[in-house]
Amino acid sequence: KTVAAKLEFEEAARLRDQVIAIQRSVEKQAIATTESIDQDIFGLFREGDRITIFSLFVRGGRITGGQPHHFQSEFPDDELVTSFVNQYYADDAFVPKEVLLPGSPNEPEALAELLSERKGEKVRVLVPQRGEKTELVKLASKNAERAFSERKRGRDEVEQTLEGSRLRPDIKPP
Repeated sequence: KTVAAKLEFEEAARLRDQVIAIQRSVEKQAIATTESIDQDIFGLFREGDRITIFSLFVRGGRITGGQPHHFQSEFPDDELVTSFVNQYYADDAFVPKEVLLPGSPNEPEALAELLSERKGEKVRVLVPQRGEKTELVKLASKNAERAFSERKRGRDEVEQTLEGSRLRPDIKPP
């Protein structure tokens, strides 16, 4: 019973930490952009072949949310981002007026043309170099790193818990 209580406590502490991290993130992201257009901003974090791409959503000039996408790949970042964005919008996803990317995608003009065709109007695909849009890409990349770290920490905790249960004969694995 004490082990179960301990596991629940650890889970509660992990959830509390996630809530605090999200609150801090949202507080920083409650900014409004100077342009009141719809944008999707992508940030990337990589450790070896493990990657997190974070999509940040701006609707009407306000950050409304975001979503991490975790996967493994050996492809270079530029190829990876191009391929990911192409697949991301392939499944009837909302296509905004503007897409901001980290680094240089392969053939940004072709990607912009494809997204424009899917949306039915012109879509700009940009790799900002300075200013507010660069800050948005940096924010998305920080969120990618944070999501990567949270996922990694969760995996490490599960491995430690499993390893601990293997070492204790009184705990039977499920």
